[in-house]
Amino acid sequence: MAKRALIIANSQYDDERFAPLPAAKADAVSLAGILSDPTIGEFTVEQKVDVGQRDATRAIQLFFSSAGRDDLLVLHLSLHGWKDLQNRLYFVARDTERDLLEATAISAEFVSERMSQSKSRSIVLRRVHRRHAAPVSRSATGRCGPAVRRPGPDGDDRIDLPPVRARGPARRVAKPESDTAVVVHRSGGTRLDGRLG
Repeated sequence: MAKRALIIANSQYDDERFAPLPAAKADAVSLAGILSDPTIGEFTVEQKVDVGQRDATRAIQLFFSSAGRDDLLVLHLSLHGWKDLQNRLYFVARDTERDLLEATAISAEFVSERMSQSKSRSIVLRRVHRRHAAPVSRSATGRCGPAVRRPGPDGDDRIDLPPVRARGPARRVAKPESDTAVVVHRSGGTRLDGRLG
């Protein structure tokens, strides 16, 4: 069994209507350290920081399509989320244009389909979905508490990871709209909607 993680974090955006998220990069670095630590996670971790939509979608597809049946996969997304007029969720890449979400963002449907088609029976998704500005820490270092495993509503395992909390003096940066629990799918279909948890 391989243990692999893909972390996608965007702190900078070409479209100025999306506010910068300085904490996203710190989240990625902190979580990568925890997951790759041989005494904690022993995961092979790939990080994609401040990448465009093409690079991100390609990484997601390769991540899930190359998995074996017994592999444990962790996908962590730390970035803006945006819904269109039909209430469909999109994840915002560095080069996403707000007026052209379907063409330039990463749709939640795309992520859900890649998860569904993966051979892996154990997939963990952590989504830190950000939208609003609020005072939080400015430090580029962070700390994450212990994970908690409990049964999910459909008989699947559910792992709750607390948010990565950066340390340091307060500054206005993006506040997570939802820093949701991680869901492990052991079998059956995969569903990704506007909010997990």
